[in-house]
Amino acid sequence: MAAMAIPIEPASDASEPDRDSELRMVESCAGVLSVSEFQTDHTALRRILDDTPWRLTTAGSCHEAFQKLCRNYPLVVFTDSSLPDGTWKEVLEAIARFKRPYSFLVVTSRQADDRLWSEVLHLGGYDVLSKPLVDEDVRRVLDSVWKRRRPAALRARVLGEGS
Repeated sequence: MAAMAIPIEPASDASEPDRDSELRMVESCAGVLSVSEFQTDHTALRRILDDTPWRLTTAGSCHEAFQKLCRNYPLVVFTDSSLPDGTWKEVLEAIARFKRPYSFLVVTSRQADDRLWSEVLHLGGYDVLSKPLVDEDVRRVLDSVWKRRRPAALRARVLGEGS
């Protein structure tokens, strides 16, 4: 499938977020975006995240993911390796284009192998998980991202720790 151009431009000056943007970033600091044409993928993630502070938003295509990335700041983006209108590479490009420095891409695939894992990491993705998703693998990735990329004070405030 040929690479598609991202059809949505970031809001005015995306290099300097306004107050509303900063609030959305803080509010979505425990946000997960699931990008897949398969409802079963969203359902699996929703079940895994059900008893956690992570909030799930879903998109069924690259285009829909671009719209959501334009407005939101998910910490983690789980995307299927192949989408009806593009690939995980376009989603990774959108994360960069919309200047989401705290968004980490996790590619999911039924055929996750060393070649895909190497390519994802080489191009700036965070991890690759095999489908069907395994609870422990998803939670390991989320825990790793959360501990490494968020300041302890913010983590404590969001999770209600140390109050």
